Amino acid sequence: MSQLSLQARRPMNGPVELALWACLALLWLALELAGIARQSLLGDEQQHLLAASQALHYGTNTLNLEHPPLAKLVAGLPLLLERPLVPPLAADQALSSAPRLFDQPAELLRSAHRGRLLVLLTFGLPWLVSLFFLGREVGGVQLGATLALGIGFAFPVLPQLGVIHTDVVVSLGYALVLLGSLRLGRQPSRGALLCLALGLAIAVASKFTGVLLAPAVLLALALARGERLGLARRLGAAFALALATLAALALTYGAANWGYRRAAGERALELYCRGQASLVAEERLQRFEAPLLGLAHYWPGGAQFAVGLLGVAEQNRIGVYPSYALGDLRSTGRWWYFPVVFALKTPLALLVALAAALVAALRRLRLAQISAGELLARARPFAPMLSLVFLYLALALSSNYNIGFRHLLPVLPILYLPAVAWAARKRWRALALVGILALESVALTPAWVAATNTWWLGAANPTRFALSGGDLDARQGFLLLGTEAERLGVEELGVLYPLLPPEELHAYLPRARAVQPGEPLRAGWYAVSASLEQYVPALLGAPSGPLHGREGLMELARAWQPSLEALRGGEDHGYLAGTFHLYRLPPPSG
Repeated sequence: MSQLSLQARRPMNGPVELALWACLALLWLALELAGIARQSLLGDEQQHLLAASQALHYGTNTLNLEHPPLAKLVAGLPLLLERPLVPPLAADQALSSAPRLFDQPAELLRSAHRGRLLVLLTFGLPWLVSLFFLGREVGGVQLGATLALGIGFAFPVLPQLGVIHTDVVVSLGYALVLLGSLRLGRQPSRGALLCLALGLAIAVASKFTGVLLAPAVLLALALARGERLGLARRLGAAFALALATLAALALTYGAANWGYRRAAGERALELYCRGQASLVAEERLQRFEAPLLGLAHYWPGGAQFAVGLLGVAEQNRIGVYPSYALGDLRSTGRWWYFPVVFALKTPLALLVALAAALVAALRRLRLAQISAGELLARARPFAPMLSLVFLYLALALSSNYNIGFRHLLPVLPILYLPAVAWAARKRWRALALVGILALESVALTPAWVAATNTWWLGAANPTRFALSGGDLDARQGFLLLGTEAERLGVEELGVLYPLLPPEELHAYLPRARAVQPGEPLRAGWYAVSASLEQYVPALLGAPSGPLHGREGLMELARAWQPSLEALRGGEDHGYLAGTFHLYRLPPPSG
């Protein structure tokens, strides 16, 4: 086993050290609970809750087919304690009906907070536990603890573990597959195969990127050591894993379709195939309509999975989501987006540890003079892990989905592992790294989403608004905006936020007013979304890349421009909640 380790296997010693790790774990939990209570609903959370309500209350899985139902079903369980959020909806009504969620704001937020807690306990916490065992498998208990809490405290990761998203769920699946592949490379066992089966099932039943695990699983089975593992047994194991994954899909889609009605289900598939539902695939799925309807006759869930997978792939080809990065606005991907996001959002402590790990590794290789053959032999157990990260990153770099650091979560443990392993070689370094990350997240609470790793420079932070979308503003700051406005004594507040329904704003700030584009501004206080201040100049200046729906976006930007110009002529009171620019328009003189 020593050949599999990245470091000497160090146990924890003494009650003081154990107490420090326990205190850090409790602090992490406290921060997660603060995030659950103090972050407003992210945009995707609304769609997940809407789909969950339809599935759990009415047994119809016709909304939000761009994600498999596992995460939504679990997070939506508290909805069963309340009245249905909305009446039954057709697939083409999902986007326009989202504001109706806020007709019952108290019930919605109560259910959402309970759902977030369920996500944290069912997926977020187990993910970190699986990272502990993954790290222990590589290099001992200390490495496991450093990996789990180091990632848990990283400020771009912390807010993602207790929200109603699919990213942490699929990340749990990835971690279990990685753990199973390492154990399979050491000593084949039922436990290792169980990890592979459970991880693959969770990942595929929660997000379509779960299918990327298939090559890594097959490679793990091919490289597994053991005299009894002949070709027939390896193929049998692969077949059993495929059956377990199909069973997981059947169970989750079956639970979401408990009240399935054939006419409504087939009508939903037609709407998706014709580009009239929430997937923006235009009419590119029409060629699949007949076979999908045929599949739905025998397995509705299988047809829903297929239309979601095909639709997401077509959305990616089209490039439907405009994203802003370093002054560049486009809806097609940039090869440099994820490297830049990783560099700007990874805490500096981890970047320094990564650099130190690289220097130390090169030094050890030079001193040890290890041959290429021996190096390959030592890397063999990590082959599934390395193949997975290379495949995932290759697809990410070529993707048009440039909308958030959270899409790196599934492979983040692999990317951070060298830094964590370097720190865990010495006890004081491990505790120092995790402690620094913890202090940073405490200082940023709860504005983690908007932060970059130079946040401590305050207003002089050069990367403060280098990114946008899910890396800056995912609608998470309305509760904090209300708290800050109350602290400043601002009683009436106009909010300029693109496509913000008044019902959503009033759920968090009952006395605030959603300013509409082109609306004349009277004297008073105004909070402007930082994203709006990024997008309008980028659109009206010289858009540097292809942009899906350019005409509509340009029209919207021209409508907002007079309001932004009027506010710039008023009093600038800085930024609130990390993402809102506060202005005051004084009354006319005389």
